[in-house]
Amino acid sequence: MQNNTRIHSFRDVCCLPNAVGPLHCLQTRSEANCVEFSPTGTLLAVGSDDPEIQLWSVVAPLEGLKVTQQGTLYGHTNGVYRCCYSPDGRYLATSSSDHTCRLWNLSQPAQAAVSQLADSLAATLSLSE
Repeated sequence: MQNNTRIHSFRDVCCLPNAVGPLHCLQTRSEANCVEFSPTGTLLAVGSDDPEIQLWSVVAPLEGLKVTQQGTLYGHTNGVYRCCYSPDGRYLATSSSDHTCRLWNLSQPAQAAVSQLADSLAATLSLSE
């Protein structure tokens, strides 16, 4: 995947430009608040006004972009506003207006480490090695 891929976010739809065709649109139940590619560019996390994070598998063969839903992370109780992958792509950090930050181990996503935040909307997420 090229580094200059742009994400366009609209109410109920998150669109990925296809290098050789029209936009590929991902249907989400509410407005996308954060969209983050994994370091390899093959997994896309989308946080929205819903309390869940959608994970999408992204493959960009020469004939066009192929995007399929990989799964959904459940745990927040309100909208998700920030998401960030670890440099190795094994973890995803998310913050929500429910005043929590969650750290998801993507190989075992059913359980996430949870931390309370004083102000979740102002939280800046950054993961390093």
